[in-house]
Amino acid sequence: MIRCVLAVCLLTSSLATPVWSDDDWTTSSAAMPTARKEINNATVAMGDDIYVVGGIASNGQITGALEIYDTATDSWRAAADLPAPVWRSSATAIDGLLYVFGGYRGTAGFPFSPTAASWRYDPSSDQWTAIADMPVARGSLVALALNGRAHVLGGATDTAQALHQVYDPATDTWTEATPMPAPRSGLTGSVINGEIHLTGGYILNNGVIPQTDLFIYSSASDQWRTAAPLPTGRVGIDAVTFRATLLVFGGAATAAVPSRTLQYDPALDTWTERADMPQPVSFMGAARVGNRVHVVGGGATNLDRFDGLALNRQYTPKGGDFVINGGHGGAWFNPATSGQGIVLEVLPALNQLFAAWFTFDAADDADDGGKVGANGQRWLTAQGGINGNRAQLVLSETSGGAFDNAQATSTQSVGTLTIEFFDCASGRVDYSLDDGATIGGFEIQRLAPAELCEQLWGP
Repeated sequence: MIRCVLAVCLLTSSLATPVWSDDDWTTSSAAMPTARKEINNATVAMGDDIYVVGGIASNGQITGALEIYDTATDSWRAAADLPAPVWRSSATAIDGLLYVFGGYRGTAGFPFSPTAASWRYDPSSDQWTAIADMPVARGSLVALALNGRAHVLGGATDTAQALHQVYDPATDTWTEATPMPAPRSGLTGSVINGEIHLTGGYILNNGVIPQTDLFIYSSASDQWRTAAPLPTGRVGIDAVTFRATLLVFGGAATAAVPSRTLQYDPALDTWTERADMPQPVSFMGAARVGNRVHVVGGGATNLDRFDGLALNRQYTPKGGDFVINGGHGGAWFNPATSGQGIVLEVLPALNQLFAAWFTFDAADDADDGGKVGANGQRWLTAQGGINGNRAQLVLSETSGGAFDNAQATSTQSVGTLTIEFFDCASGRVDYSLDDGATIGGFEIQRLAPAELCEQLWGP
């Protein structure tokens, strides 16, 4: 890619040919119950549900409303309010629980009374629990889940920050990671192939100055690198991962709100223009379920507290009807855990998927020297139906056997396993065991090349 000093060179060299002609925007009649804005980075998908928390309602007041959109039934339900209403907070999901960090508690004038308060919401009990405060109070930040922890980045105190702090739910503690390459407030991002991608936002220098940088973080090395910048600096944006790419929605570039959606492809290090948003907004929330991105709420003007919307729109990118095919069979690994992964067999004619998950016990209570068949090693199997790019499986455990021995075994159901593919080379596994306490998920990547899958998909 050509690198130029002049901004115009960066714009023309990093923006690929538009491909939006077949993209599809629709508007649901199920409007969000609380019209609001300032919910970018505070809109999160868990399973088939989308959780929207906080923001500024159309009456100009800060709200703590938590509302949940069921994408399967196209309906909303109210949940317990966040105990302390905030706007421009950030939320993320880890192991079936919702985490909310920071935000602003006032609207009278910058810096809007930033808070360090952090919260955990349990959907099963509809209850909020206070967790360890962030080390630094701030709003306009972004929180992203990676390897079972929340990476909380950027934001503003009385100025933009480069902070990178990591929350561990297992210990309720915070640690410091390598800061971002530069301070940013109002940024957004997502995780692609096990790496954090952050873009947009602004710095504060006698006003708000939109930024274009794209920063990528590897947790393996605890290091950052830069990539192709946004074609136009934007604030009030939100982003999701779609098929190992980054989709960015909304945002005010200057006085007008651009309606173009942008897509970043890490494999090509390029940005592509996608379809216009039907009614341009910024400070809206975006979350992906399956092959569709749901974009809710938002407003048109920065810091206009009274223009929050109840819009509930769905965006399906070109080729969005991606489905599991026979080429997904084979070995997949979990990049976050050495020596663990899953082997798949896809049976398209039966619309079934079979999985063999090789992992370990949660605790090894027998010292048997690590021989083949050791207590610490565990194989689980799963089978179930395919629905688009997802498969819902019954998880089973087999016991009673011995290495290379024909003695009888027994198999019993122990929970459920959901596998979702983003494309031919990456996906996610979510599990829930019948004990009610073992719930979680992890990203998977293909071990071998994906040529067959790509040939069968062939959009």
